[in-house]
Amino acid sequence: MLAFDVSASMGADDVEPTRMDAAKQIAKMLIDRRPSSARMGIVTFGESGLVVQPPTDDDEVLGATIDRLVPQSGTSLGWGILTALNLVSPAPNLGSEDTRAVDGVKSRGTFEPAVIVLLTDGENTDPPDPLEAAQTAIDRGVRVHTVGLGTTEGTVVEVDGFNVHTQLNESVLQEMALLTEGVYFGIEDMENVTSVYERLETEFVVESREIEITSALGGVSALLLLAGSTLSLFWFGRVP
Repeated sequence: MLAFDVSASMGADDVEPTRMDAAKQIAKMLIDRRPSSARMGIVTFGESGLVVQPPTDDDEVLGATIDRLVPQSGTSLGWGILTALNLVSPAPNLGSEDTRAVDGVKSRGTFEPAVIVLLTDGENTDPPDPLEAAQTAIDRGVRVHTVGLGTTEGTVVEVDGFNVHTQLNESVLQEMALLTEGVYFGIEDMENVTSVYERLETEFVVESREIEITSALGGVSALLLLAGSTLSLFWFGRVP
Protein backbone atom coordinates (compact mmCIF):
# COMPACT_ATOMS: atom_id res chain seq x y z
CA MET A 1 0.00 0.00 0.00
CA LEU A 2 1.21 3.47 -0.90
CA ALA A 3 0.14 6.02 1.72
CA PHE A 4 0.35 9.62 0.46
CA ASP A 5 0.57 12.67 2.69
CA VAL A 6 -1.70 15.24 1.00
CA SER A 7 -1.36 17.96 3.65
CA ALA A 8 -0.69 21.56 2.62
CA SER A 9 2.99 21.29 3.60
CA MET A 10 3.49 18.78 0.76
CA GLY A 11 3.21 21.73 -1.62
CA ALA A 12 6.54 23.07 -0.31
CA ASP A 13 9.32 23.42 -2.89
CA ASP A 14 12.37 22.59 -0.77
CA VAL A 15 12.40 19.37 -2.83
CA GLU A 16 12.10 20.13 -6.54
CA PRO A 17 9.65 20.64 -8.03
CA THR A 18 7.59 20.13 -4.85
CA ARG A 19 7.40 17.51 -2.10
CA MET A 20 4.13 16.22 -3.59
CA ASP A 21 5.59 15.94 -7.08
CA ALA A 22 8.62 14.11 -5.71
CA ALA A 23 6.32 11.69 -3.88
CA LYS A 24 4.42 11.03 -7.12
CA GLN A 25 7.64 10.31 -9.02
CA ILE A 26 8.81 7.88 -6.34
CA ALA A 27 5.44 6.12 -6.31
CA LYS A 28 5.44 5.71 -10.09
CA MET A 29 8.96 4.25 -10.00
CA LEU A 30 7.81 1.74 -7.39
CA ILE A 31 4.84 0.82 -9.59
CA ASP A 32 7.05 0.34 -12.65
CA ARG A 33 9.52 -1.87 -10.79
CA ARG A 34 7.16 -4.04 -8.78
CA PRO A 35 6.79 -7.75 -9.66
CA SER A 36 3.99 -8.33 -12.17
CA SER A 37 2.12 -10.47 -9.64
CA ALA A 38 2.16 -7.77 -6.94
CA ARG A 39 -0.89 -5.58 -6.48
CA MET A 40 -0.74 -2.02 -5.18
CA GLY A 41 -3.31 0.18 -3.52
CA ILE A 42 -3.28 3.89 -2.65
CA VAL A 43 -4.53 5.76 0.40
CA THR A 44 -4.23 9.45 1.16
CA PHE A 45 -4.12 11.16 4.53
CA GLY A 46 -4.58 14.73 5.67
CA GLU A 47 -6.78 15.29 8.71
CA SER A 48 -8.11 11.75 8.13
CA GLY A 49 -7.40 8.79 5.89
CA LEU A 50 -9.10 7.83 2.63
CA VAL A 51 -8.79 4.81 0.33
CA VAL A 52 -8.53 6.31 -3.16
CA GLN A 53 -7.54 3.13 -4.99
CA PRO A 54 -8.04 -0.44 -3.72
CA PRO A 55 -5.19 -2.87 -4.53
CA THR A 56 -4.87 -3.54 -8.27
CA ASP A 57 -2.28 -4.69 -10.79
CA ASP A 58 -3.42 -2.11 -13.39
CA ASP A 59 -0.53 0.33 -13.86
CA GLU A 60 -2.64 2.86 -15.77
CA VAL A 61 -5.26 3.04 -13.02
CA LEU A 62 -2.57 3.48 -10.35
CA GLY A 63 -0.80 6.19 -12.36
CA ALA A 64 -4.02 8.09 -13.02
CA THR A 65 -4.91 7.98 -9.33
CA ILE A 66 -1.51 9.38 -8.36
CA ASP A 67 -1.81 12.20 -10.93
CA ARG A 68 -5.06 13.38 -9.32
CA LEU A 69 -3.55 13.90 -5.86
CA VAL A 70 -3.27 17.51 -4.65
CA PRO A 71 -2.21 19.06 -1.31
CA GLN A 72 -5.04 19.79 1.15
CA SER A 73 -4.92 20.57 4.88
CA GLY A 74 -3.99 18.93 8.18
CA THR A 75 -1.77 15.90 8.71
CA SER A 76 -2.49 12.66 10.53
CA LEU A 77 0.29 10.14 10.02
CA GLY A 78 -1.64 7.76 12.26
CA TRP A 79 -4.68 7.76 10.00
CA GLY A 80 -2.43 7.17 7.00
CA ILE A 81 -1.10 3.97 8.55
CA LEU A 82 -4.44 2.76 9.94
CA THR A 83 -6.33 3.35 6.69
CA ALA A 84 -3.77 1.38 4.69
CA LEU A 85 -3.54 -1.28 7.39
CA ASN A 86 -7.28 -1.92 7.54
CA LEU A 87 -7.24 -2.60 3.79
CA VAL A 88 -4.37 -5.12 3.75
CA SER A 89 -4.78 -6.60 7.23
CA PRO A 90 -8.24 -5.94 8.74
CA ALA A 91 -8.69 -6.13 12.51
CA PRO A 92 -8.78 -9.84 13.38
CA ASN A 93 -11.91 -11.63 14.50
CA LEU A 94 -11.03 -12.55 18.05
CA GLY A 95 -13.41 -15.50 17.84
CA SER A 96 -11.47 -17.10 14.98
CA GLU A 97 -8.52 -19.42 15.31
CA ASP A 98 -5.05 -18.11 14.42
CA THR A 99 -2.14 -20.23 15.51
CA ARG A 100 0.23 -17.31 15.00
CA ALA A 101 -1.64 -14.89 17.19
CA VAL A 102 -2.81 -14.37 20.73
CA ASP A 103 -5.81 -12.03 20.98
CA GLY A 104 -5.15 -10.88 17.42
CA VAL A 105 -1.48 -10.01 17.96
CA LYS A 106 0.97 -11.88 15.75
CA SER A 107 4.21 -13.33 17.03
CA ARG A 108 7.18 -11.01 16.61
CA GLY A 109 8.88 -11.71 13.29
CA THR A 110 5.69 -13.08 11.64
CA PHE A 111 4.74 -10.83 8.74
CA GLU A 112 1.89 -10.56 6.27
CA PRO A 113 2.76 -10.61 2.53
CA ALA A 114 2.12 -6.86 2.44
CA VAL A 115 3.95 -3.64 3.29
CA ILE A 116 2.96 0.00 3.67
CA VAL A 117 5.12 2.72 2.11
CA LEU A 118 4.45 6.06 3.79
CA LEU A 119 5.34 9.08 1.62
CA THR A 120 5.39 12.18 3.83
CA ASP A 121 7.35 15.07 5.30
CA GLY A 122 6.67 13.65 8.77
CA GLU A 123 4.93 16.71 10.22
CA ASN A 124 1.99 15.52 12.29
CA THR A 125 -0.81 17.84 13.43
CA ASP A 126 -3.76 15.55 14.16
CA PRO A 127 -4.46 12.38 16.18
CA PRO A 128 -4.12 9.45 16.47
CA ASP A 129 -0.54 9.12 17.69
CA PRO A 130 1.55 7.87 14.73
CA LEU A 131 3.67 5.63 16.96
CA GLU A 132 0.56 3.96 18.36
CA ALA A 133 -0.62 3.39 14.78
CA ALA A 134 2.79 1.90 13.96
CA GLN A 135 2.45 -0.42 16.94
CA THR A 136 -0.90 -1.58 15.58
CA ALA A 137 0.80 -2.34 12.27
CA ILE A 138 3.50 -4.50 13.82
CA ASP A 139 0.88 -6.23 16.00
CA ARG A 140 -0.82 -7.32 12.76
CA GLY A 141 2.47 -8.28 11.14
CA VAL A 142 2.73 -5.45 8.59
CA ARG A 143 5.97 -3.55 8.01
CA VAL A 144 5.90 0.21 7.42
CA HIS A 145 8.62 1.75 5.26
CA THR A 146 8.81 5.55 5.50
CA VAL A 147 10.00 7.99 2.84
CA GLY A 148 10.89 11.43 4.18
CA LEU A 149 10.18 14.27 1.72
CA GLY A 150 11.63 17.71 2.40
CA THR A 151 14.72 19.15 4.02
CA THR A 152 15.64 19.51 7.67
CA GLU A 153 16.18 23.25 7.08
CA GLY A 154 12.67 23.51 5.71
CA THR A 155 10.95 26.35 3.90
CA VAL A 156 7.89 28.58 4.07
CA VAL A 157 4.58 27.59 2.49
CA GLU A 158 1.31 29.51 2.34
CA VAL A 159 -1.57 27.80 4.16
CA ASP A 160 -5.01 29.48 4.23
CA GLY A 161 -3.42 32.89 3.68
CA PHE A 162 -0.72 32.44 6.33
CA ASN A 163 3.00 31.88 5.77
CA VAL A 164 3.94 28.73 7.68
CA HIS A 165 7.40 27.29 8.17
CA THR A 166 7.58 23.58 7.40
CA GLN A 167 10.45 21.11 7.63
CA LEU A 168 11.15 17.40 7.38
CA ASN A 169 10.62 15.54 10.67
CA GLU A 170 13.03 12.65 10.25
CA SER A 171 12.98 11.44 13.84
CA VAL A 172 9.34 10.33 13.89
CA LEU A 173 9.66 8.63 10.51
CA GLN A 174 12.81 6.81 11.58
CA GLU A 175 11.14 5.70 14.82
CA MET A 176 8.05 4.43 12.98
CA ALA A 177 10.17 2.41 10.57
CA LEU A 178 12.31 1.01 13.38
CA LEU A 179 9.26 0.04 15.42
CA THR A 180 7.72 -1.92 12.52
CA GLU A 181 11.04 -3.42 11.34
CA GLY A 182 10.79 -1.35 8.18
CA VAL A 183 13.30 1.01 6.55
CA TYR A 184 13.49 4.81 6.54
CA PHE A 185 14.52 6.56 3.32
CA GLY A 186 15.64 10.18 3.47
CA ILE A 187 14.92 11.86 0.14
CA GLU A 188 16.26 15.42 0.10
CA ASP A 189 16.67 15.57 -3.66
CA MET A 190 15.65 13.46 -6.63
CA GLU A 191 19.20 12.11 -7.11
CA ASN A 192 18.61 9.85 -4.11
CA VAL A 193 15.25 8.52 -5.25
CA THR A 194 16.74 5.34 -6.74
CA SER A 195 17.67 4.15 -3.25
CA VAL A 196 13.99 3.62 -2.45
CA TYR A 197 13.24 0.93 -5.01
CA GLU A 198 16.75 -0.55 -4.83
CA ARG A 199 16.40 -1.31 -1.10
CA LEU A 200 12.73 -2.27 -1.02
CA GLU A 201 12.42 -6.00 -1.58
CA THR A 202 9.26 -7.98 -2.16
CA GLU A 203 8.69 -10.30 0.78
CA PHE A 204 6.85 -13.58 0.50
CA VAL A 205 5.14 -15.35 3.38
CA VAL A 206 4.23 -19.02 3.11
CA GLU A 207 1.12 -19.90 5.06
CA SER A 208 -0.22 -23.37 5.88
CA ARG A 209 -3.98 -23.57 5.37
CA GLU A 210 -6.49 -26.39 5.66
CA ILE A 211 -8.48 -26.92 2.44
CA GLU A 212 -11.49 -29.08 1.65
CA ILE A 213 -10.47 -31.95 -0.67
CA THR A 214 -13.61 -34.11 -0.51
CA SER A 215 -14.96 -32.73 -3.78
CA ALA A 216 -11.58 -33.16 -5.47
CA LEU A 217 -11.34 -36.81 -4.36
CA GLY A 218 -14.90 -37.37 -5.51
CA GLY A 219 -14.01 -36.04 -8.95
CA VAL A 220 -10.98 -38.32 -9.19
CA SER A 221 -13.10 -41.33 -8.17
CA ALA A 222 -15.65 -40.52 -10.84
CA LEU A 223 -12.96 -40.29 -13.49
CA LEU A 224 -11.47 -43.65 -12.44
CA LEU A 225 -14.92 -45.29 -12.55
CA LEU A 226 -15.57 -43.89 -16.00
CA ALA A 227 -12.17 -45.06 -17.24
CA GLY A 228 -12.76 -48.56 -15.83
CA SER A 229 -16.17 -48.81 -17.44
CA THR A 230 -14.80 -47.74 -20.81
CA LEU A 231 -12.00 -50.32 -20.70
CA SER A 232 -14.47 -53.07 -19.63
CA LEU A 233 -16.72 -52.22 -22.54
CA PHE A 234 -13.77 -52.29 -24.93
CA TRP A 235 -12.30 -55.59 -23.67
CA PHE A 236 -15.38 -57.61 -22.62
CA GLY A 237 -18.20 -55.99 -24.54
CA ARG A 238 -20.10 -55.07 -21.38
CA VAL A 239 -20.09 -52.58 -18.50
CA PRO A 240 -19.64 -54.14 -15.03
